[in-house]
Amino acid sequence: MSHTTDEILQAEERLRQVLLENDVQALTQLLHDDLVFTDQNGAVFSKQDDLDSHASDAVRMTEYEILETIVRFYGEIAISVVKEHLAVIVQGTPVSGEYRYTRIWLFDQNRWQIVGGQFGPIA
Repeated sequence: MSHTTDEILQAEERLRQVLLENDVQALTQLLHDDLVFTDQNGAVFSKQDDLDSHASDAVRMTEYEILETIVRFYGEIAISVVKEHLAVIVQGTPVSGEYRYTRIWLFDQNRWQIVGGQFGPIA
């Protein structure tokens, strides 16, 4: 099956909407069960860790703007490198700035799901 950049751009936009709405149920569908995600400090998170952080309001997005997206395909895998402006409340502390996310999307169960990734601030 041949995939298009538009599919990943739509998945990234869906992720943006889901995070702004803090829709944990919809987020469940976007994250693969085997998710491995690394934050800017090197901490590793699973799907359940991510869902729990949003369900408990430990992490809440208040602004999320996609500034630039690069997409590459490798069969049923797509890698997106996204520059974003974010404002987030992390355990009660507001944080904002520009970040670069690398997400590994896997086409599984007839939908794109994030199976891996990492992010860090743009200096």
